Amino acid sequence: MTNANPLLPPPGFRIDINGLRAWAVVLVMLYHFGVPGFAGGFIGVDIFFVISGYLMTSIIVGGLASGQFKLHRFLLARLRRVLPALLVICATLLLLGWFFLNAVDYKQLAAEAFSSVSFMSNVQYRNEAGYFDVAAHDKWLLHTWSLSLELQFYFIFAVLMLIPWMVWPSSRISRKIIAWGAIISLAISVLITPDIPSAAFYLLPARGWEFLAGGLVALNSSRAMAPNRRRLIEGCGFALVIGSAVLLSPQHAWPGAWALLPVSGAVLILLANNPKSPLTCSKFAQWLGTRSYSAYLWHWPLVVLLGYLNSTREPLAIALGMMTTLVLADISYRWFEQIPARWLSQKPWPAWATLAAAMISIAIAAILIGRASGVQGRLPPAVDQIAAEAENRHPKPDSCSDSWHAPGTSCIYGGSKIAAVLVGDSHATVVASAFAAARTDVNSGVLALIYPGCITIFTAKMAPGVFRAGRECFQFNRAVREMLQTLPAGIPVVLVSRTSAYALGLGGEVGNAADRPAVYFTREYARPEAAFLAEFSAELIKSACELRRRRPVYLMRPIPEMPVDVPKAMARALAIGVVYQPQISLADYREHHEVVLMAQDKAVASCAVELLDPRDYLCNSAVCPGVISGRPIYYDDDHLSEYGNTFLIPMFRLVFKGGLGHENPLPAGSVSTSDAILHQSR
Repeated sequence: MTNANPLLPPPGFRIDINGLRAWAVVLVMLYHFGVPGFAGGFIGVDIFFVISGYLMTSIIVGGLASGQFKLHRFLLARLRRVLPALLVICATLLLLGWFFLNAVDYKQLAAEAFSSVSFMSNVQYRNEAGYFDVAAHDKWLLHTWSLSLELQFYFIFAVLMLIPWMVWPSSRISRKIIAWGAIISLAISVLITPDIPSAAFYLLPARGWEFLAGGLVALNSSRAMAPNRRRLIEGCGFALVIGSAVLLSPQHAWPGAWALLPVSGAVLILLANNPKSPLTCSKFAQWLGTRSYSAYLWHWPLVVLLGYLNSTREPLAIALGMMTTLVLADISYRWFEQIPARWLSQKPWPAWATLAAAMISIAIAAILIGRASGVQGRLPPAVDQIAAEAENRHPKPDSCSDSWHAPGTSCIYGGSKIAAVLVGDSHATVVASAFAAARTDVNSGVLALIYPGCITIFTAKMAPGVFRAGRECFQFNRAVREMLQTLPAGIPVVLVSRTSAYALGLGGEVGNAADRPAVYFTREYARPEAAFLAEFSAELIKSACELRRRRPVYLMRPIPEMPVDVPKAMARALAIGVVYQPQISLADYREHHEVVLMAQDKAVASCAVELLDPRDYLCNSAVCPGVISGRPIYYDDDHLSEYGNTFLIPMFRLVFKGGLGHENPLPAGSVSTSDAILHQSR
């Protein structure tokens, strides 16, 4: 996060705000380094947003009132405050990455560097993994999403303040714009957070109200206040901030309404304006407050580094990482904040040219690295070969049909004579080509009906914020249900899902309060309680048996899930000379998936569905390895690669034994099967 204060502090510079920055960055560091007790430390970013809104409103409205505000000078001040240190960290990571990162990781880093220096990284990450997803913790520049968001706010907010002022120069109109903007943005945040949490988290429409809350304080905080009242208001503010950091967690849909707690706390602290507070005015708070931007910039790459070294849970490594952050923050502040700020503060146009040249240089380097596919050949060939398995995913056939206006995707593998149907989530996607390869009649086809993050239980509703699939999952399942009714009886259907994750949450441990079930039926559960698991099992059996009335139904046992991202972990270990082959024991597999295994067994007993067990083809008598013949069989921790799924072809042949293909039931001249499923799912 940026300090967001101008190069020369304005009159009335508040040391309590500088101290509040220290609190914000400490909370973020405690959360990211995994220090127990601070599961909600990510709220430090929200505090930074409030501070930025306060300062930017003070600068812009104050400048407009005095007639001295110039948009280009305002933006230049922001860029010369933010860019030098950001460019240094991007350049440093790209340089180190040349020597230590495999081609896949290096290409990803280059893409992140480009989006960071162009201040669009929040948009990039919104389209990738969610902020709280495990996959996001491999991204070296993930934290720059907030810098991009701030720069976007600076520009849009300055324009929105400037244009009305040119027509009606009054702080009253500014106050109304900020107030209504905050109300609208908060409403957007509350409305979209449950269904599209990544957009709510990363994008300005759902985050703008946090900045504007600080702006309202800036325009409504001129009244004098008694010392006792200051301390009371400040105390309430810190109670909300600390309480949020301790009691909230990524399991709370964020930002949404929950963000009102830390934002309100920050607003109260700003309103208190206590220049003698021991909480914000101590020497350490002031020292760290001035270095909070650099601390924020450098702490996250160190967190990612601990992940690369498998040291994220080692107290000594965590302590060393936090101490190193403070050292780098001090160096960065002195050399990459203060010195460039002085160099670039004389004449505006040379400053613009210098900053633009530096940005373009980093951007060009990132583009060249990306176009060279991460520049293979820098590390031993085996490293890049293993890392490349992360990209070994089966592409969709040309027959696939999908639409932004309808959930899910349908694909036909082979001919139009449908011999079997595959239904499920992303785990179904990764076995689709193996299923199709198992056909006994090359003229037949496999219809795949896929919606990632959506389990095939017809009564299931998606809990907000766990998987990306929201209300559309229920609609998709309804469309699948209707589609299967149009196919002739006897065509087998295979159901494949990451079933345990929907029941137990993404951590997958029964009773773990941090893991919220991804679905619900009668009511939402905060944890996988016995009552919920019984309901989940019953509904899973009910859906499978409903399909079994008209056709053979196969339930695939869960795919073994590895403790790490297999190709990444293997390639990174091999880059430093360590041979690492991830695996899990069969005992751990059974314990992890016990609820689902028992439910599937009951479905067999209830309505004679059949089971397909990948363990017979991927595991031995003791363990399920993540690598076969020296090559990863996964492209991450739980999705089989195109190499890995080939081992399941013999399993899927069981579905086609003695099966007869059936012609596509749709009449001639009608839409294709693919179009039909999408039409019905609207």
